[in-house]
Amino acid sequence: MKNAAVPRSHPVLTMNTHENYLKSQTKLLSTYLHEQLHWHVIINGKVSYGQFMRRVKAEFPDVKVGGAQGSSDEEGTLNHIVVCYLEYLALSELIGQPEAKNNLASNHYYKWVYQTVLDPKNKGKLDALVNEFGLTWSAAG
Repeated sequence: MKNAAVPRSHPVLTMNTHENYLKSQTKLLSTYLHEQLHWHVIINGKVSYGQFMRRVKAEFPDVKVGGAQGSSDEEGTLNHIVVCYLEYLALSELIGQPEAKNNLASNHYYKWVYQTVLDPKNKGKLDALVNEFGLTWSAAG
């Protein structure tokens, strides 16, 4: 990934410039949604940052950190559980659930986070957190 920009949401949205992303409309869309959803959590979330972290940690107490598994620290991994779940929901609405699932499962980063998000046994917990935090939306309006 020589000279590839790492995507990020802050302070300015930056997209990935790695060749694999530039050649895939799905990867580009997924990355764009992911970075925008960081802002959605911050702007539209109905709980404080501390409450957010405590609630996610209560549901997912043993997160993986670092390397390809999670963020560089526990806080980042906890944040990404919600952001990546919202990414999955949004991408599923736009391109269909099977393709969204295949796309996220093929990522070489946040592997543990995406496995957690895509695991059907976690859907109830994740939906409850999204609702509690006021982060639901409808593509229909």
